Amino acid sequence: MDRRVLHFGPWGLGGELPPEVSAKLLDEQMAHLTLPETVPASVQSQFEKVKDLYRAGLFQYDNFQTAARDAHRVIEVALKVCFVNHYSSGLPLVVSTERVVEAITSWSDVVPLLRRRPGIRPRLAGHRSFNGSLMSLMRWARAERYLYGQRNRRRERLTVDMRNELFHTERDIVEMPPNAYRRLRGVWEIICRLSATDPVDGIDYPIPAERIPMIFGRGPDESEAVAFGLGALGVDHDPRDEGRTWYVILAYPHEDRIFDWQDGFELTHTPITRLWGPGSWSEVRAVINDRGSFWTGDTVTTLDRIFYSRIFDGRAELPRTAAQVKELRHYSSDERWIVVQADDPLDAWVHARNVADNVCSNKCGCPVTVLRDRVTRRRVDAFMWSGVRAIPGPRTMVGS
Repeated sequence: MDRRVLHFGPWGLGGELPPEVSAKLLDEQMAHLTLPETVPASVQSQFEKVKDLYRAGLFQYDNFQTAARDAHRVIEVALKVCFVNHYSSGLPLVVSTERVVEAITSWSDVVPLLRRRPGIRPRLAGHRSFNGSLMSLMRWARAERYLYGQRNRRRERLTVDMRNELFHTERDIVEMPPNAYRRLRGVWEIICRLSATDPVDGIDYPIPAERIPMIFGRGPDESEAVAFGLGALGVDHDPRDEGRTWYVILAYPHEDRIFDWQDGFELTHTPITRLWGPGSWSEVRAVINDRGSFWTGDTVTTLDRIFYSRIFDGRAELPRTAAQVKELRHYSSDERWIVVQADDPLDAWVHARNVADNVCSNKCGCPVTVLRDRVTRRRVDAFMWSGVRAIPGPRTMVGS
């Protein structure tokens, strides 16, 4: 047994744990990283070996480093298996100007087909730059929508960089258990996605959020707000309620930025929709009694949302949704709009502010995809009314 491991508890470094408690913690962490049945057996077995290595860190501290390194090897295995299964009916290639379809049964069939020949360079149809490397496999998986999310684009690049560092570095790297666990968890989520499955309790790929009708009150102080479910109306009435501005919203009840919500803008991690308001305390009580039973909940995705940011007089306003933009009846010929796909409205706002300050372009490193860059309101309206989604949705089976 390696006693260094015993100092890592569920909350981080601390006093030495009993060995049986440490063993149980490591086992519970790995039990959570269970792959869905849709993941091929060859990938399942190799990831299970990585999990066994992590558990064995209790006896040899270096096993955490070995587990983190091998986990990144399994990512490449999972990508290759996914690629072969995707083209089970044949690999479409463009050779010179001719399109051909070649039968493949394993990755070893793919490599010779992509090999350059004298005067000829075969290309994968639809993926011109694909060359079989780990980076090209990752880009292929994103283009085919196995992987999605704007922040995850950066994680995918970093995953390749980490794999290269772990396999090719000349330095002696020692991985602490919490870091090794985070790496294994990230690998687990990617493998789940390669089977078109959103992992339960996913961090990088969260399942849709369940929203419910809620009552939101702003004031009486500028920085003060309250929010609660419809069923709590009238319970423990606060005299200060008379001085608040009230709304009925559709929101995820565990939204950690719910008190930042502003009518007409998008600021929260999960989308919030205004159902009614603004109004007074007596008005919100009356409308709940009259219409409260008709409002129902729904589910919403949190990744790859579309945001609209207006730049006017050199300043970027807070981002909006399409519905909020349509509520703006008046606009100036001098205003310009940036439309982006992002996972969080703050990512969209930071990019818009950087563009307004001339420190960001539409090819910057921000975790956004620019759909329209500094266009007029008329072009924004045309984009919204076209109804065309710029980036298709993911291949998704919700929950594993």
